[in-house]
Amino acid sequence: HQSGIKVRVNAAPWIPGISNAEEIVKRTPDGVLVAFGPLELDNSHYDVLIGVNKTSAAKALGKQFTQNEINKAYVAERNRLKDLKNTCWYYPIIPDETGKIPIFKTFKAGEITL
Repeated sequence: HQSGIKVRVNAAPWIPGISNAEEIVKRTPDGVLVAFGPLELDNSHYDVLIGVNKTSAAKALGKQFTQNEINKAYVAERNRLKDLKNTCWYYPIIPDETGKIPIFKTFKAGEITL
C-alpha cells in the first residue's frame, strides 16, 4: 500500500460474535478497502437453494449457527455499520432474484432485509 500498490484486506469469513468489523477497519491503513464476507457453512449451496439448512457451525462455548442465522447477523451488522468507510460487504449466502447465489456481488446497508 505504501509503495502505491492497490491492496485490500479480505476479512472473510465474518463470524457472528467473533468478527469485529469496526476494529478491523480501525487497524487498516487509510485508503485500504476491507472486504467482508459471511461464514459459509456449505459451499455446495444445495441446502440454501432448497430452503433447508441442515448444517451448522460450532462456536466457542458450544453455540451452533445455521446459515440463516449467520446471514441474518451478517446483514444486521452491515446495516448497523452503514457509515463505516473503506468497506465492501459481499452478498450473504442466499439466492438472489435469479435464484443463484452471488459470489462477488456486494450490497449496501439497507438493501437486504432478512
